[in-house]
Amino acid sequence: MAKQSENYNGVKPYSDEDISLVLDRITRDETFPKLMDYVFPGVPLDTLIEKLKSFQTIRDFQMNFMAKAVNGILKKTSAGLSYDGLGKILPGRSYLYLANHRDIILDSSILQLVLVKQGMDTTEIAIGDNLMISDFVTDIGKLNKMILVKRNGSRRDLLQFSQNLSRYIRDSVTKRDQSFWIAHRNGRTKNGDDRTDAGLLKMLYMSGAKDFVKNLEELRIVPVAISYEIEPCAFLKTREIYMSQDSPYVKKPGEDLESILTGLMQDKGRIHLSFGDVVHPGGLDIAGGSLNEKLTSLARHIDACMHRQYKLWPNNYIAYDLLYGDTYSKRYSPRQKREFQEGLALACAKIKGDPEEIQRIFLEMYGKPVENKPVADR
Repeated sequence: MAKQSENYNGVKPYSDEDISLVLDRITRDETFPKLMDYVFPGVPLDTLIEKLKSFQTIRDFQMNFMAKAVNGILKKTSAGLSYDGLGKILPGRSYLYLANHRDIILDSSILQLVLVKQGMDTTEIAIGDNLMISDFVTDIGKLNKMILVKRNGSRRDLLQFSQNLSRYIRDSVTKRDQSFWIAHRNGRTKNGDDRTDAGLLKMLYMSGAKDFVKNLEELRIVPVAISYEIEPCAFLKTREIYMSQDSPYVKKPGEDLESILTGLMQDKGRIHLSFGDVVHPGGLDIAGGSLNEKLTSLARHIDACMHRQYKLWPNNYIAYDLLYGDTYSKRYSPRQKREFQEGLALACAKIKGDPEEIQRIFLEMYGKPVENKPVADR
């Protein structure tokens, strides 16, 4: 354990011993009053500061402050949150939640909210250190049990970090009884096509000392699918895909912050979170073949779980029909189609370029989940 702490100095989450100092620092930051005014409108700042400084543990902070903050954001910006599959999650048992990734902050935050509502412990969270855009954001992230994943450095440094991270995740789930959230691929899905990175599964497998099946079985991997009725940052994602067609896309300064704030403050419509069954590699037909073939087969299995769990909204069906013809017109109303087309026009008008190609990218972002969903479940 000492070795683990040494490896993760500077990136591991804050502990209960850190909370008083960190909360004091957060409440003195110039960003704090603006954020509190948005999340808790009408509540005196002094009242919020007094409440925050009363917390002595990370658990108290998350249960009695962050859960209310996230719930407040959803009340402002969504038409409701639903979830299913929680009956498969045993209280007191730790899991590795392997999730599709659509919004930088909210995907994992919504999972925490659902767990808190069920009286369960929150998870640790893997998030790219490139998204920690200020000391204020970093402090809030690490108070919420975020592990900062190194995104830049030499190939050797990044490989060593990924190996350490994988061991840390394994120890969290198997030794510390601490669940963990990690996206099933590097970065958000921007084109609507949720696909698991077999390289991530390889990283997780290689951190164990047993065989392929046992190393992955003991992590208790649970596929998690989050579905937003209104795709987070759809305009920004469309623009990035379009601009990256001819040359690598280079983010401008402040672009990550724009995505974070847009995701938090935009209208989200309805939101659904679905928990799948624990993945049992031993029960899959992947015994033969090379390691890469096994990993690819496992990734495809997890993808199939997520696609099946993904909840399709009217907007998904509308986009699919606008691309391929009126197959699902009974799944939405004329008003819903008109409103979607109005939003489509507004978003695409903001992007300079070929309007037909820009529209195609936008529609595929919404339509791909319909294509991926098993036909019987559409």
